[in-house]
Amino acid sequence: MRLPLIVLTACLAPAAAAQTIPTVRLAKPDATFAEPFSRVVGFREIARGRVVIADELEDNVALLDFAGGGVTTIGRQGGGPGEFGSPGPLLALPGDTTIMSDFGNRRALVIGPDGQVITTLPLREMGGSVMNPRWADARGRLYGQPPLMFSGNTGGGLPEIPDSMPLLRWDRSTDRVDTALMVPNPLAGGGGAVMMVRAAGRTGGPDVRGNRQKAFYPADAFAVGPDGRIAVVRADDYHVEWIDAAGRKTVGRAIAYERIRVTKADQDAWIKNRFAGTRMVVNGRRMTPPAIDPKDVDWAEFKPPFMAGVTVTPEGELWVPASQPASAKGSLFDVFDNRGERIRQVRLPEGRRLVGFGRGVLYAVHKDADDLEWLERYRRPADDDR
Repeated sequence: MRLPLIVLTACLAPAAAAQTIPTVRLAKPDATFAEPFSRVVGFREIARGRVVIADELEDNVALLDFAGGGVTTIGRQGGGPGEFGSPGPLLALPGDTTIMSDFGNRRALVIGPDGQVITTLPLREMGGSVMNPRWADARGRLYGQPPLMFSGNTGGGLPEIPDSMPLLRWDRSTDRVDTALMVPNPLAGGGGAVMMVRAAGRTGGPDVRGNRQKAFYPADAFAVGPDGRIAVVRADDYHVEWIDAAGRKTVGRAIAYERIRVTKADQDAWIKNRFAGTRMVVNGRRMTPPAIDPKDVDWAEFKPPFMAGVTVTPEGELWVPASQPASAKGSLFDVFDNRGERIRQVRLPEGRRLVGFGRGVLYAVHKDADDLEWLERYRRPADDDR
């Protein structure tokens, strides 16, 4: 029997999209975990109602049993066997195993379905640093990018910011790394930095006095699905492309969207959330990120059609965070199928942050008055909910 957790409302998309799609408003969660967390930065659902979470501020990785409320601590901080430097993203491997990148130790932990650390895995060296795994497919191949700081350099001494970067695919069974696709460089779009160059320096090159962050500029985004296909969301005319291993593209229709002007409230929210709940690690020491002065940000006039953070569900749906006015209540997601067609919109309850997906469900956290995060599970809408 399905739980009554969603409310459907009709939504007529603009003419360019030529679609009538439902907007699904999630209501109450079907479960809330009994203990709070400080900052969930990694999430992975495994079988039988259990999930693995990584809590950045508590330096904790744990296996949670939603049914019984049990918590099994995974590993501990350190550099020895079964230990980690700092918690990070969690990626799904076959057989309900999980991999967590541990950049402090330049390796990863492989975690079994029982919450025990199976082994540590050295991360592949790329250009003097390590590959940054961000996705995994059903075959256990890892996908990531070389560090942005190694993306090139101009003759004048300033870092070059190319428009695209390789998305690397690491097949651990053969230890082979290849380029799955050239993908948009996040620093070249809405999340980049504009260098402030003043006059010629003493060495003849430009004298860099600082940099300005960019906010709300349109930027393409991408994610990898369980089948190894890569979804690219284009910002120019807002459409989705699915690209398979042979380079074949499936291109969806362009989606018309409202141009939303960036307001002072948007700027304040962007600054507040830029490094919310995070800590920087510099030379092995944890530091609070510096405060952001609005004058040091290059603000776009209008919001892009979507924001960063696109995700593919275990079933292969692509969830894209839609831009909204600052006054909107609850995050809104455009959901696309494997043809690149938008099939529905989903709105989370107010104050919820999406942290991950499971089979037929999604997980979100909300903060209480003490800034503690409570993990909730919601039934995810499907086609038969229309």
